[in-house]
Amino acid sequence: MSLTPPRRDAFLVGLALAFLVAPVWVPFLHLDGTAYHYRRSRVTTNTSDGIGYGEHPPDLPTAISRDLECSVGTSGRYCAFEQYLARDNHTVTVGYTNDPNYSAPSPRRPNRHFVLLDGSAYETRMVANASATYERGHYPLELTLEREPNARALRALYRDAMSRRGAPPSTVSRAATAGNATASHRVDVPQAPIRVADGTYYRVYLAGETETTPGAHVTAVALRYGLPLVGLALLYRLWGRFEITHTGG
Repeated sequence: MSLTPPRRDAFLVGLALAFLVAPVWVPFLHLDGTAYHYRRSRVTTNTSDGIGYGEHPPDLPTAISRDLECSVGTSGRYCAFEQYLARDNHTVTVGYTNDPNYSAPSPRRPNRHFVLLDGSAYETRMVANASATYERGHYPLELTLEREPNARALRALYRDAMSRRGAPPSTVSRAATAGNATASHRVDVPQAPIRVADGTYYRVYLAGETETTPGAHVTAVALRYGLPLVGLALLYRLWGRFEITHTGG
């Protein structure tokens, strides 16, 4: 469909204005600089480790969550202390409290904290031992491990890709949802599983970086500084084709 001369001129004016602001939108084409590639790996409770990676595990050791110790990708230590606590319900006294009903997550951690031992998840907690008292009515405060179903522990660790508040960066959400995403700068990837709309969990990680070619850099510079000149030339040619008429009192 051919355009009438007025419509064609109006289209060219819009194109010229878009060229004038090229320095604003050309960087979003990611033609130059470093490209950062992010991928996902599914986190599931149907593994020999209890909570682990399903298909396409990360190439490099990547912790499932910073709040899940003794799991794949963590420090790799034997977790002998946690094994001791889990065996026969052992406890360790870490302080005292005057509240016989005191129960709270492990100290110095804002979120719930778990350990994974022999395929089972345990939550670390501090609990008052009401059966024993200290002088002046204080009760021993004991560090203990409480067994938690793996599925429930995973639900306590995730971040929601669809959430309006506390959602991960958009690049991370895209990688969790679509499988991969690319950004022109490093993004802060949460050290936690990301839950997507269908209820599955994925751990997003940085898969690699690529540098753009010299040709792409030259193209980016040419577009950023050359398109505004083209826009000015178009406006100069079109300037005499428009006539503004004012009618009224």
